[in-house]
Amino acid sequence: MNRWKDAGALGAKALRALTGRTAFCVAFLLLWFAQRVEPERIGQVLTYILFPWAAALAFPMLTLRDTPRRRGYGFLIALFAWYLVCCLYNRQYSFYINEAFWYQLLIACFVFYPQGERNWTLRRMQVVLYPFMAGFFLLGAVGLWLATHGIWIPGENGQSIGLEVWSGYRLDLLCQTNVMGALAAMSGMFSAFFFLHSGRVGRLLNALNIAMTVLLMAMSQSRTTAIAWSCCMALLAGRGAYEALRNRRPSGHAAARFVCAALAGVLALGAGLYGLRALCSGALSLMERPNVALAEAIESPAQEEQEEGLESRAYDSMDNLENREKLWLGTLRMFADRPDTLLFGVTRKGLWENVGAYEPLMYTHTHLHNAYLQTAAAGGLPSLLLLLAFGVVVARRAWPMLFGRGGMRGSPILSLTIVLVLICCLMESYVGFTEDLINVLFFYACGCVMAVADRRA
Repeated sequence: MNRWKDAGALGAKALRALTGRTAFCVAFLLLWFAQRVEPERIGQVLTYILFPWAAALAFPMLTLRDTPRRRGYGFLIALFAWYLVCCLYNRQYSFYINEAFWYQLLIACFVFYPQGERNWTLRRMQVVLYPFMAGFFLLGAVGLWLATHGIWIPGENGQSIGLEVWSGYRLDLLCQTNVMGALAAMSGMFSAFFFLHSGRVGRLLNALNIAMTVLLMAMSQSRTTAIAWSCCMALLAGRGAYEALRNRRPSGHAAARFVCAALAGVLALGAGLYGLRALCSGALSLMERPNVALAEAIESPAQEEQEEGLESRAYDSMDNLENREKLWLGTLRMFADRPDTLLFGVTRKGLWENVGAYEPLMYTHTHLHNAYLQTAAAGGLPSLLLLLAFGVVVARRAWPMLFGRGGMRGSPILSLTIVLVLICCLMESYVGFTEDLINVLFFYACGCVMAVADRRA
């Protein structure tokens, strides 16, 4: 009898593990790679299996049952509810059109974020992120191999893999190149955290992944990611210099310590930007011969501009914000002409039509290239304020880990992962009302930061 009870208890435990939040996160991240290749089939899996699974996991949160305290859930639930009101107000963009996006909100805010709210362990974080990091590493290795052999494979919905010779020689990995750069930066940051908590083999694998992600980030030529990553390296260098000086001279002059830390940060910032550009140029020189042949074989509107051989856009035009400024000004004109949009927004699916009426360039873009402005445009100023309020809750835990003393090894790197995404959000729409994978990874990083902060306490 006891054997049957033990077997039943073991089976129930296994069932909870296979249907729980951790298993869902692993499945969703792996399906992201599969969807790059088979969007229609994986779309059916999302619709009939994963989305109902997400609703079941998020339901206790939405009913305020079993809700962790002091984690900003009140703001997230209010954000979700207010977006319901916005969709009711903007009837033409309501429930059916936003169906898939509803589940994206559920997944990001109520499935990925509360990971490990009680029994957080490093092992659980590794279970979720290692398969994603391994998949991204393999995808990057395939993309680099294709690029060095002059092979470019177009895919559905404008996605491709290989080196696009007419887009400034940017490496594509079945997703938009700026998104690829940000994903590479986040994967590298996670590897840096795991590096400090791994054995000899684990450190070797994480070091290899860091090298790969830096190369992919350079080859994506994402200027936004380059700036954000370099700023994070500057903050890390400044923090390290400040801690070293404080430990050496505890009673030293605070201004002198701050100047030294700031100088180390500035040097790291310059080295980061210059290093990514040099790495990109060096990688392109290795691919020159096969890709010149590829450029001659493929007709392209921009082919005449590439006649002199390899010409990477690199990071020379970081100050070129002309298109983004047009989108931002068009959104502000919409707010000024239609004051009701300041309160109720136009929903995520209504951005093209409504902002496009004031700036036709919007019809050629998928987002506003600013997560904060997009949140206000899609869900009104209340949505932006609620999202910022949630950010304050997380920042109160992340700030001491980034600039305080002690704590878990690598906790500043976790905090910098959040900082990296927030800096990118000044030029891209990665957080909030978006369908990007970066959104769910951002909320997962926030949940890990909160759990690490609790462990420190």
